[in-house]
Amino acid sequence: MDVLQAMSSGEKERMHESVLRILEEFGVKVENGFLLGKLEDFGAEVDYDDEIARFPAAVIRKFLESREQSYDSENLPRISCGAGIYIGRYLNPLTNTHETWTEETLKLYVKTALALPNVKRVHMLCCPLKEVPGTIHPLYSKYLNWKLGMSDVNYAIHDTDILPYIEEFHAVRSETLGIDICDSMRGGVFMISPLKFPRTEAEQYAWFVKKHYRCFVSHMVSSGGSGPVTIAGSVAVHLAENLFANILQYINYGRKSLYFGCSISPLDLKRGGFCYGRPEKTVANLMFEQMADFYGAECRCQTGLADAKVPGSEAATQKLLTALPQLMLFKRCS
Repeated sequence: MDVLQAMSSGEKERMHESVLRILEEFGVKVENGFLLGKLEDFGAEVDYDDEIARFPAAVIRKFLESREQSYDSENLPRISCGAGIYIGRYLNPLTNTHETWTEETLKLYVKTALALPNVKRVHMLCCPLKEVPGTIHPLYSKYLNWKLGMSDVNYAIHDTDILPYIEEFHAVRSETLGIDICDSMRGGVFMISPLKFPRTEAEQYAWFVKKHYRCFVSHMVSSGGSGPVTIAGSVAVHLAENLFANILQYINYGRKSLYFGCSISPLDLKRGGFCYGRPEKTVANLMFEQMADFYGAECRCQTGLADAKVPGSEAATQKLLTALPQLMLFKRCS
């Protein structure tokens, strides 16, 4: 199998220079004074009135030079497959109709997924049960995750006011299992592309930092929507956001290595949704993996996805066409 490359060495250098320029000239809007102070101590030029942190190129270069490699490049790629559950309806395979989720169908879904040989985990971010109020989704989804045998890590927060109850929930579980709450209590927040850490999510992240609980920062770019319409432009913005998130994890949790996550999809201008099965996503993934290698970063890309509404040949083709090029990127596949 031939190795597939989306960028030349010169193009990777130009992409890197674009990322440095984005962080230095535009910076990141961070709507939280506590985090802005920590970023200023790191070396960012902070405008507290406009709540913007700009990062001189020299500061970013020094940061990159000090990072450690935490993965074995000879053992790439690593492939994992999971079954996700989100807000929506359940496609009943017996009737081929979409139905409202119940706890019984959730249980059946989880048991079926975990019985398949290549599915390593089942994860539920939100709670799809109609009778559960949205305000307690972060609590109820955790309860169902643990009760039904899904992934034991559920990062959902949603509402800042519910944070003390999430902490209490984890404290009870940790005491029952005999584990440290710091090993159980995890959170996740999302930036708003392009280059904004919004007030609510920044406040939630700062709460976790002050409590010494782990919290990650993620982001999703839609080409032509929240990001530039060109693939290269979206990759540059997404890389800048990834570097910003790595800086946060370094100054708050001491992370020494780089971790990149790529989630770039073109926007469906008619419906306003992400197009996960489009070829543009594959090209963005290839570019991103090459830039991750350029930076010496561990990288995980969304791939093997589909836009098809039901299982069938359309879904299978989209999954194959978004996954196969990703495998062809690595030399060990040649």
